[in-house]
Amino acid sequence: MKKKRILIGCLLLWQLCLKSQSTSSCAFYISPHPDDWQLFIGKNAWNDVKVDTQKVIFIHISAGDAGWLKSKYGSATTPYYLARERGARFSVEFAVNADVTSSTYSTGSSGTKIFNNKTIQWFKYRNTTNYVLRLPDGFFDGNSPRNLKKLYLSPTDTLPAVDSSALYYGWNDLAKTVQSILLFEKNIVPKVWINYPDSSEVKNLFDHSDHKYTALLINAAIDTLKGFNRRLYLNYVTGSKSANLTKNDTKIESALFAAYCMGLTNYKYKTDWADTYTKYLDRNYFTEILDTNMITTGKLQFNNAQSATSDILYSCFPNPAQAATELQFEVSNGCNVTITLYDEEGKVLQTLFNEKAEAGKHSISINTSNLPSGNYHIILNNGKTMLETTLEILH
Repeated sequence: MKKKRILIGCLLLWQLCLKSQSTSSCAFYISPHPDDWQLFIGKNAWNDVKVDTQKVIFIHISAGDAGWLKSKYGSATTPYYLARERGARFSVEFAVNADVTSSTYSTGSSGTKIFNNKTIQWFKYRNTTNYVLRLPDGFFDGNSPRNLKKLYLSPTDTLPAVDSSALYYGWNDLAKTVQSILLFEKNIVPKVWINYPDSSEVKNLFDHSDHKYTALLINAAIDTLKGFNRRLYLNYVTGSKSANLTKNDTKIESALFAAYCMGLTNYKYKTDWADTYTKYLDRNYFTEILDTNMITTGKLQFNNAQSATSDILYSCFPNPAQAATELQFEVSNGCNVTITLYDEEGKVLQTLFNEKAEAGKHSISINTSNLPSGNYHIILNNGKTMLETTLEILH
């Protein structure tokens, strides 16, 4: 009997080793709505699904049902959220199959799995898996009857999925459910990236409520977890920024969004292919934070979609500050630099620096004697990337 137990243990260990070798990395894409990852971080997702030894997990938080479940356009009879889910799956399947032969085409599979006592629908296609939580859409300002924002503000309330497949007993219960999915898929994979919206209201100005509260939800879900590198992407605010994708990458994002739109038209809904959305397809902006750094540290590097920056914005010293503090920054190449001070609500208070900075380290003094006690944001913009640090003032 003892030898049998040892043999079984060895077999289990061998299976774990095989699994670790066959799946070398894992990428999560957290999408508030079924079309967000295609618009704002699609090029990265495209590249990730091309790595055969990498698992790519898409988690759609809101059903994107716009507050209603049945048809709204013409003769559509299938619930709108299912059309949006189908569109997201079309995007994934297109990315997976874009450069493979028909002999490797897969039909995929679907089912449900229990996480934190909640029934979650999943769709698997080759090295990708889609999970859908189907939470009610919050509308842009979070004014729908039940949504993420209202759960966050009243954390002991309940929130049902739009199809009644799950009921969440408070904000922490929802965060724990998402955390369970993350840990299940991560398993023993050594290298993990999680892509989700940036929770900073300063950087993600005038954003949809579902975007903001999805970001806060993921922050809560991974707050105590180790081994998750974060890529925090910007949403609607990118429409006011410069295009930064190559022509080829723009084609990729356009194709991903077009595939999503096919899901809508297949269920007889109006397509979303319009300037309202397509204006985002030639630009991606995001922040990359390695697991060794915390989100609240002052030395964060903001990357555009083409290359990482070696510019640095250091934390202020002293911080907290009373009458004055010193801010240092470093640029790798001479460029025009603007450094702006914002309050907690994103209001511009002062331009601290606005001129050409030569390569090297620079220092500026900030008079804080006339600013009220509180938390502030300082953002450096060199025209291509942004860096952020925070400042606390105590009088």
